[in-house]
Amino acid sequence: MSEITLRAAKHADSPTSFAFARWFSEPPVTAIIVNPLPPDTPARKFYQRLGFVPTPRQVFHKGDDCFVHRLTRADWLARNQGD
Repeated sequence: MSEITLRAAKHADSPTSFAFARWFSEPPVTAIIVNPLPPDTPARKFYQRLGFVPTPRQVFHKGDDCFVHRLTRADWLARNQGD
């Protein structure tokens, strides 16, 4: 495992934190995208607390209306400096 993964694993306060560290330890991964449905307010709030930024509302090819959220590597690193 990379240094970033080990550091996050040592200080991880949740499985989500560890998963993000693991994904971002891979150089090709520059962002994590999630797409909770509009009625799922608790999910949207959860992702926003983790640093995900809402993007414009999107409707996908099968008519799925979603609030896409994005967490970039740079934003994640900024939130986790010093861990």
